[in-house]
Amino acid sequence: MATVQGSFEAPPIVVRASPARGALALGGAALVDTAIAAAVIGGARLDATLAVYLGFFGLCAAAGLWMLMAPARLIVGPEGVTERVLGRAKHFAWSQIHDFRPTVIGLATRTVGFSFVAERRGHQWLARLNRALCGVEAQLNAGWEIEPAALAQLLNGARERWLLATPGARASPHAPPPLDDGFAGARMSRSVFAAAFVWLIAGAGALTFIPAVGASAWILVALFGVRLFAARLHDLGRCGWWQIGLYGAQGLAIAADLSWRAGATGGFEIAAILELAAAAALATLPGGAAANRYGPAPGQASPLQMSEAFR
Repeated sequence: MATVQGSFEAPPIVVRASPARGALALGGAALVDTAIAAAVIGGARLDATLAVYLGFFGLCAAAGLWMLMAPARLIVGPEGVTERVLGRAKHFAWSQIHDFRPTVIGLATRTVGFSFVAERRGHQWLARLNRALCGVEAQLNAGWEIEPAALAQLLNGARERWLLATPGARASPHAPPPLDDGFAGARMSRSVFAAAFVWLIAGAGALTFIPAVGASAWILVALFGVRLFAARLHDLGRCGWWQIGLYGAQGLAIAADLSWRAGATGGFEIAAILELAAAAALATLPGGAAANRYGPAPGQASPLQMSEAFR
């Protein structure tokens, strides 16, 4: 089966989602639900927390099965681009969006991001938030059968080709410049990092007051903190694996406390202090102003934006 159906000469161009994403969601969620069910069968009490997790991962398994049976599709044609995911369709005309770029979102998900044309922006606050966190104003779904850089190049070329046919549209007959400066969103400025970390702590703290969630909400800090720390380290030109030192020190503090007494309250307190100290250091150190091996600097113009001055 061809990865891409159609062409510029015979539109529409259709890109399908890879089945791997659906299989991963289905398998992972089913594994967690099976473990919870096994624990209940073995005598564990099905309290509110377990019920919430059972329901959540049940929905994830259903979504993964749907993605396997009806893969997402990206339909690219003269009128614009349409994304069909889980039975929902989202359409953008070429006059509404531009500047497609490879982008990192979430923990390590790679996809294609884009920006809105100024007069068509709409929800500006959401676009600004997304741009601060990911370097782009919006993203396509992840997991397509072609790599993000190739897909972004295809979409930039399609927009240039078909926008020229629109009366009064501003486009260039020249091909878009190649995308070779890494992934947008791989780096994060210190101000955005500090704000995101504070909101993460505040959000997790608020969730602890929900009886069905409780202290397990702090897992979010561990999960999303990995992404924030990695992006900030990338802005400093360092590998995200450097944060392993922090987690190793936290683990040693908890293990040492457990070896001295029955509980580990003191160890967890030391781990929290270490986390806050590391976050404070990363929020203070300035990052590089130019692109590095991880991608463009936060706020740095893309190759397509820079080429506009010569059109």
